[in-house]
Amino acid sequence: MLNKTPLFLIAALAISTLLKAQEDSLGAYTSRAYGLYNKKDYCDALYWYEKAFSIRKVNYPLYQASVCACQCGQPDKALQYFKEFMEHGDFYNYEFFANDTTSGCIRNTDVWKKGMASLKVRYDSVQAEISKHLAAVNDTGKRLNHSFLTDTAYWQQQAAKKKFPALFQSIRNFDNYATPPVTDHWTQYNIRVNDTLTVPFLVYIPRTYNPKKKTSLYLYLHGAAGNSPVFNTNINTPDFEKDVLREQVRQQAFVIYAFARKDINWLYHQLAFETLIREISFVKSLYNIDDNRVYVSGHSDGGRGAFWLALNKPTAFAASLGICYYPGLYGFNTHFTNLGNQTPFYGISGTDDGLFKNTTVNEIYHYAQQQGANWHNYNVTGKHGLPYAAPDSLNFIYDTLQHRIRNPFPATIQWQTDNVANGRYHWIAINELDTAATPASWHPVLNPTITRDGKPVKANYNLHKSGAIKASIKNNVVKIETSCVKQFSFYVYPELIDISKPVQFFINDKLVSTQKITPDKDLLVKEFTSTKDRQLLPVAGITLYVEP
Repeated sequence: MLNKTPLFLIAALAISTLLKAQEDSLGAYTSRAYGLYNKKDYCDALYWYEKAFSIRKVNYPLYQASVCACQCGQPDKALQYFKEFMEHGDFYNYEFFANDTTSGCIRNTDVWKKGMASLKVRYDSVQAEISKHLAAVNDTGKRLNHSFLTDTAYWQQQAAKKKFPALFQSIRNFDNYATPPVTDHWTQYNIRVNDTLTVPFLVYIPRTYNPKKKTSLYLYLHGAAGNSPVFNTNINTPDFEKDVLREQVRQQAFVIYAFARKDINWLYHQLAFETLIREISFVKSLYNIDDNRVYVSGHSDGGRGAFWLALNKPTAFAASLGICYYPGLYGFNTHFTNLGNQTPFYGISGTDDGLFKNTTVNEIYHYAQQQGANWHNYNVTGKHGLPYAAPDSLNFIYDTLQHRIRNPFPATIQWQTDNVANGRYHWIAINELDTAATPASWHPVLNPTITRDGKPVKANYNLHKSGAIKASIKNNVVKIETSCVKQFSFYVYPELIDISKPVQFFINDKLVSTQKITPDKDLLVKEFTSTKDRQLLPVAGITLYVEP
């Protein structure tokens, strides 16, 4: 049998990247250490690892501290940390340790040789089982591989043949999905991101799936997102994570298990988040997914990834969930105002979480709630490994999520961004910022006060200048308030606009345009083939400039 200790839990207990403004804690110390370790500032990194060890020793930092001690000319200390690391071991990453030359000062010792020999025995013993698992998830005969929705050229041909109303209805009512050869099965797909990067992800096909019935979908983000140099596809992920994913499977939902690695992950990388959205679109192209019942959840660093999506790209989701997470974004602005929209964020915090301190999470949560955030945080007895140690204690949150249904056509929107790549929410999109302008009074800089070293400290959650929009639609009148925005786009949905009548646009209380809507087949096909969302089908797009 495989070792039942979740690899990602071990890593999550070891490495989690926090904002530097967070209070001093195990997580904060390992965060500082890990950042310095990546920069090869080994001696400074060792200082912070040892600060972390004064609270509690955890696995991966012990190995990294051993490397740091080696690089700082302290071989005895390096050997001691390696001994302690070997008490836990990590045979799945045997090849990495065996080839990691940064640990050179201890590689000729008996302790190293015996430790690595022990790891190799365990590593070799599970290779047959791993090979069996990989063969199963990569068996293309056990899954769907193509459909009309994967064929962009087909829809372009349909657009050329059909008039707009017929094209629109053929997309809206599409249900020609095939029956998969096997259900109750995990399978691995791959997204080609660019010429040099292909990203794998796993998909669970539920046992009761009926291609004529819309089915809900969960996107799950694992912890320790920035730690591994490779995508950890060479382990039996469904087995390791079965307790965490049990409720999604029980609901007979589809599950996307996304993979991250050091250079593309949901802590630092815009490209990683865009790839996650593409993974959802790909699954929708093969299976009959309910567009209004798509959810994202994650543990530890994965919870932070879910929080990022809730603040930056929530359009596809009915709700987001972070478990044992930290509600702040690393390297990005944390726009609490974006949580003021209809899409809720749910959080679960362990009362004794040693990485993401419960009291700090609650300080930030209460601050955001005062700003109108649609955010619900629950405190559950447990440590950082809560979803593994006590999965039943989280059942209530999945029951809650299951009953959250997306409203694809909200009548009011408020949106803020410091990056136009994240400028769109449903029917409004910020295309160009004007950060030299003076922000409007309703566009404040929101930085929570948190406790650090027993004292209140103002956290910096706004690293970059941003633009903001408030918008509403009623009776074919679109009212827009802007702040530090030069240009935006309005997407026309027939559920919100009577396209037989002109639309009036008021920007900052001034009527700037009255436009007749001309249906745009190219836009319709472009949007649909990108998102595979059969609900959000724009019939036109209008770009407007803001007068200075």
